[in-house]
Amino acid sequence: MDGTKSLPNLTSGHTKRHGHGCSTRLMLSPHSAMERHQTLRRIASAAYYVPGMKALARIMTRFAIQSFLLSLKNKQRLYNFVTEASVPGREVLASAHDLSIGPISFKVNLRDDLSRMWYYWGYSAYESPTVRLFCRLLKTKSCVLDVGANIGYYTLLAAKALEGRGRGSCFRAMPASVPMVKRQCPT
Repeated sequence: MDGTKSLPNLTSGHTKRHGHGCSTRLMLSPHSAMERHQTLRRIASAAYYVPGMKALARIMTRFAIQSFLLSLKNKQRLYNFVTEASVPGREVLASAHDLSIGPISFKVNLRDDLSRMWYYWGYSAYESPTVRLFCRLLKTKSCVLDVGANIGYYTLLAAKALEGRGRGSCFRAMPASVPMVKRQCPT
């Protein structure tokens, strides 16, 4: 014996021995990452049965994606792992902060892919040049038509920027989303 220790060979990987008594497990099995992922999915699925756990996972994932210094790849992994499994059966409140007009709040349906991306990744970079131009133009305008309003984001920006000195109207082609836009942008 040369005094080095190694981990038992539990899969088809190899163990690399170091002279200082430590070893590193080299996972060469193509199935090991997939197996770990499936195990994590099963654990997460079981955890989601605990009351409030889906909401906690959703809030913590959103916070991590928007605030932690993670690589884009790791943020995408986190997003892909949590988002679809933690979709609630109702709309959730999201917020955005634009430096030119301040914070706005809006509700999103996380079953919708675009709304889900906005909720988790934030609006901070979403169409930022367009939003800046829109807000700058609103300083001299008093009437806004938001055609194809989706969730009413630009209508909310207009309402905040106009501050009672003008009027905005939004139009949405999909009848199913009209009630949500009406709740976002009361008349």
